[in-house]
Amino acid sequence: MSEQHGTINVIVLHFGYAEEARLASIVAIADCCFNTEKEAIKSLAEELFLKFKTNVWTKKYDKECCKKSSNIEGGNFCYKCGLYLEKKEDLIYEYFMSWLLDLLTYTNDDFGYAEEIDGVLLHWEIGFSPMHLIGRSSIEVVCIVENAEKVLAKAVGWKE
Repeated sequence: MSEQHGTINVIVLHFGYAEEARLASIVAIADCCFNTEKEAIKSLAEELFLKFKTNVWTKKYDKECCKKSSNIEGGNFCYKCGLYLEKKEDLIYEYFMSWLLDLLTYTNDDFGYAEEIDGVLLHWEIGFSPMHLIGRSSIEVVCIVENAEKVLAKAVGWKE
């Protein structure tokens, strides 16, 4: 990513909608600034999606044993781990949104800190207190007031 010279470097994520809205939110802060809300959201979404695919998807849903099992005609379950062999590629965005909602229960250790994943330099860090918003100008902050999981999934290609 080229160096950004905008003003946006904080995103506050609120998940769910109406009665299903989550009580907690996530504050993400970048080490650089973005010119538009769309650029900032897309950047955060891409980094979270990369973390999800690297740390969750490939380890839990895209395992080698399942790939071998899917080549066996008539098999619905992995012969080694027992995972149902559904078309997971069609469900990656559903799993991603579910993982985003699960982040609200994570600790910082659960989430893990990384400066890069697979050679991609990361700019966003999550896990900040809302206290970090005090004194910030409103032009620095993007607030997704509902359905942040859907907004982030759309930013990485989900078609609702």
